[in-house]
Amino acid sequence: MQRTQPKKGMSQFYEIDSARVSLREYWWGSKSPLVVIGWLLKLLRIRIPSSSDDPNTDSTLPFVVEFLPSEITVDFEPLTNEFTALGFSDPVYHVIFDPGTRTTVYWATFRHESGKCFARIHQRIWQQAAKSNRGLSPMFFTAFTDGTFLISSAAKPDMAAPPTVQMNRMHRAKSIRLWDAHQRLADQAGARKMVAPVKSQEDLVAMTEQLHILLRDFHLARKVFRPRTSEEQAKADAFASGVARAQAGGYEHAEIMAELEKLQEQKSGWGAGFTGRMDEGV
Repeated sequence: MQRTQPKKGMSQFYEIDSARVSLREYWWGSKSPLVVIGWLLKLLRIRIPSSSDDPNTDSTLPFVVEFLPSEITVDFEPLTNEFTALGFSDPVYHVIFDPGTRTTVYWATFRHESGKCFARIHQRIWQQAAKSNRGLSPMFFTAFTDGTFLISSAAKPDMAAPPTVQMNRMHRAKSIRLWDAHQRLADQAGARKMVAPVKSQEDLVAMTEQLHILLRDFHLARKVFRPRTSEEQAKADAFASGVARAQAGGYEHAEIMAELEKLQEQKSGWGAGFTGRMDEGV
């Protein structure tokens, strides 16, 4: 796991079909009268740009990195200190960048000294949104030997979970309050089933992937995730190339620079099209 960049070209990304998202999930995304617009778009099967806290990728394994970008590390530091005080340590890092949705998910996942659970700092950056930073939040997890999970999250509800994942949603809860609630629920569940231990970084990576597969298959089954068309993949690849060029040029925010480059190309295309039509009329 000693690498600083995700392996490239090793995992398939899926398209997110907003028309397949439930009415409840639309409500989670916009608890205002404006949600009616989203509901109407869904009923008319009109797709809109979408992003997800559940990574829309086939696997998380290629995205394990040795460390996070420095600015993310700084943002994560307060929660990292809180987790350390609660007995969590030895983090594993993920940087999951999907050029198709312009989304980057940053994870720092820690194992607990008891081996009975793990914790995560989660952040999602969505460049297509008016507010690109979709929030930073603590999460706690307990895995069971029957393949089920208990998750406690302080994040704003985003996507539904399958029946095999019990969600304890406590939006904006402080980590200590969330942790206390998670322990109570884990003790209750532990009276009925056995906890799957997480005692090493290797266990963390494996358990992260196991949970991801449960969520991925759930979203695929309800067709919120679907394979990209060749055209959609070509657009994603073109944007990824733009990000790579910006990174090679030393730009700090490569995704933003790639988006600006794309907008400039579109502007040039509009101008060329307009000139062509004028020439035809001469």
